[in-house]
Amino acid sequence: NVMMQLEYPEIVSKMAVLMGAGMTVEQAWNRITARYLDKRQKEKAQKLPAYEEMLITEREISDGEIGRKAYAGFAERVNIDQRFIRIILQSIHKGNKGVCEMLEKESDDAFNERRLLAMKLGEEARTKMLVPMMLMMTIVIAIVIAPAIINFKM
Repeated sequence: NVMMQLEYPEIVSKMAVLMGAGMTVEQAWNRITARYLDKRQKEKAQKLPAYEEMLITEREISDGEIGRKAYAGFAERVNIDQRFIRIILQSIHKGNKGVCEMLEKESDDAFNERRLLAMKLGEEARTKMLVPMMLMMTIVIAIVIAPAIINFKM
């Protein structure tokens, strides 16, 4: 789930750019998944969970499922912020007017959340490293003090 949260801002940003260029939701979605597939196959890159879920959604739509239902299914599977899917569903329902601005704002918010998540993960890593560092410090102190104690007793 952390990987999906880290990928989320990138996906929203790509959607904002592509829809701002005049693409529909489905065209932008397909373009993002096609680029991901190309990159994954050419560079033998690892699978990214959020993009894999986008592929599943694209396949559901191409198999005849209603777009709104497929995108809602994506939101349930990914279990990340629902604002993105609401914006997409609104775009399908009412058209692209004002959607680009909402996606850009959501992209900014998502990048801020990603930055906060990265800081939180950094703090957790620092805390996890504290015990091994303390253990190493006691070993170093023992190595330095042991000869002094041995020489002192002689």
